[in-house]
Amino acid sequence: FSFSFLYNAANVLGVDVLDLMSGDSPKLSTCCMVKSGGGFEIKRRAAYDYRHLAFTFRHKMAEPFMVTVEPKDESVPVLHSHDGQEFNYVVSGAMTFYIGEISYELSEGDSIYFDSGIPHAMKANDGKPCRFLAVVMKKEIC
Repeated sequence: FSFSFLYNAANVLGVDVLDLMSGDSPKLSTCCMVKSGGGFEIKRRAAYDYRHLAFTFRHKMAEPFMVTVEPKDESVPVLHSHDGQEFNYVVSGAMTFYIGEISYELSEGDSIYFDSGIPHAMKANDGKPCRFLAVVMKKEIC
């Protein structure tokens, strides 16, 4: 399943997205510290490596991930959407970011903040992996 599907399913079920991914509920409420290269590893597709950086923290308002996208021979990747908003910051490499009918070229140090309800995807550029911090924020409850 895509992260978007799992994220949406978790919201509908009223559980943490990590409950669905790991089968274990987060337990900490004061803080969650993750060492470099650590985090809960999520292998959903061969081209993507997700590391959840707050996997033990309960009642999160945001889901932070370190994501590595491997280069792939595709013109435009499949777009996905989920409720809320998202912030992506490129740590290394370069990517094309697609949102709706628009695309942006992002490289190291660039960032994008967007409505994640709009279908979106990213593709690593230059035949090299792209590593970025993705922070997925839940839909505001009024």
